[in-house]
Amino acid sequence: MSQNKFDVSFKSDIYVVNDIVANSLNFLRNSYPKLNQDSLMEFKLIYCELLFNAIIHGNNGDERKKVFLSINIKGDFVDSIVSDEGIGFDYNKTIKDGGNDESIFLETGRGIRLVKSLVDSLDFDVNGSTVKFCKKVEFDG
Repeated sequence: MSQNKFDVSFKSDIYVVNDIVANSLNFLRNSYPKLNQDSLMEFKLIYCELLFNAIIHGNNGDERKKVFLSINIKGDFVDSIVSDEGIGFDYNKTIKDGGNDESIFLETGRGIRLVKSLVDSLDFDVNGSTVKFCKKVEFDG
């Protein structure tokens, strides 16, 4: 499969996330015609969570700031980057109790822990305003 790329930037408006995610999923469907439905739903959940986090927590809902999404197709793997123009956060502090069964009840980090459970790798830049993940694609039949 040839390498494909999808890039988009948009203002921090939660009402555009559904369209951005729909376009992202269409890109994945076109890139992988036999993409498994469960895998597609996992990508939907991941992109929704990360984009909402970037808007709400990263950019504090400031519509003057942008969110950036980049998706790279590399064989059976999807590499994605989500960035915001906020000051970032301490990833390690946010998920420090991630191994604890009670951590799902904490007020912060629940979505990041969920995303982490669905991807093959998850990395944040130094200040936490950029998240990168890699996920292997599952196919039907």
